[in-house]
Parts: sequence; structure tokens; C-alpha cells
Amino acid sequence: MKKIAHMALHDALTGLANRVLFRQHIDEAIERSGDASAALLFLDLDRFKIVNDTLGHPIGDRLLVEVAERLGAVLDEDLLCGPARRR
Repeated sequence: MKKIAHMALHDALTGLANRVLFRQHIDEAIERSGDASAALLFLDLDRFKIVNDTLGHPIGDRLLVEVAERLGAVLDEDLLCGPARRR
């Protein structure tokens, strides 16, 4: 049952929170923050489509996993909305 719950809330490739879990984390953070300030960092990989189109989806997938692992190595799990794990 734990594996099914994990699969429902995490990206299969990177292990990061999917949109559903991300939204839950955001809603909880807003509720907890009260009047305190908060921030959200949006990270976009520029020209990622070019990587997929020219080098192929397997290379693009490896790039996504590498980015997730590097983020996981430098950010607290709570800040990342879940651990970056290679499957």
C-alpha cells in the first residue's frame, strides 16, 4: 500500500513530488505560515525541448534525473517537496 501511495504522489523518473503532492505542500505551507513571509522558487530548464529533440528522450530523462539529484543534494527535503531519488 505504501508503494502505491508513493507512486500516486511522486514522479516515477525523478522521485520528486508530482503536481498533487506539490499542491498539498503549498497549501500546507500557506496554512502554516499565517502572516509570515514565504517564497516559491520556480525552476525552468531552458531549451530542454532541444535536448529531447536532438539527443533523444533517454538523454533528456538522464538530464532530469541528474538535475533532481543535484537539487536533492543541496536542498533540505522539505524545501524540495520530497527527496530526489533515482529509481
